[in-house]
Amino acid sequence: MKCPYCHKSTSELGKKCVHCGEDLSESIERDNNALVKCPLCTVNTEIINLAGVELDYCYKCGGIWFDKGEIKQFRDAVVDQDVCKDMTTTLKEMSLINQETERADYLKCPVCDQLMSQRNFVDISSIIIDRCADHGTWAEQEDLLKILKIVESGNYEGLLEKAEYKKKRELETRLRKIEGNQSHLNTELSRVTKFQKIHFILDFFGFT
Repeated sequence: MKCPYCHKSTSELGKKCVHCGEDLSESIERDNNALVKCPLCTVNTEIINLAGVELDYCYKCGGIWFDKGEIKQFRDAVVDQDVCKDMTTTLKEMSLINQETERADYLKCPVCDQLMSQRNFVDISSIIIDRCADHGTWAEQEDLLKILKIVESGNYEGLLEKAEYKKKRELETRLRKIEGNQSHLNTELSRVTKFQKIHFILDFFGFT
């Protein structure tokens, strides 16, 4: 590919141009008039409207692509349990039986073609979704239905509270570790300072 900044040929695998160092991921934006390809099946997705949000749906595997910002809109919409229940029914009706697709360990973003990271939904749910920090999030239908089930059961807020508590405990553990390391460094610094003083005295009196 050609870098849009310096117009020299560069690798499509890297996020930065090897010549000018500009960030290529920021220059790659989705054409709103073009359909994205399913990261799993590599077939064109189709636009559907769920909870007032237009999303890219793969009719082969049932996965959904959320452009950046859409997953928050979607999440805010499905907090309403009635909306969540209707959406679960809709997704189940749309799903195709026996359309299994073997997935790779890591999927590529359908916009920038870079490998996406895998994130645990709400940190402690054990529901893994694929995310490109620059362009959006991919959720397989099975995982999306699990998320909707959590919301529909009324456990979503509790899950958020548990995730927040976990983060707080992790931060406290890190802080204690940092404080312990600082205490150790202070002790070592004190020893070095004493050694330097002793060495100076011995050197002054010619004992070294």
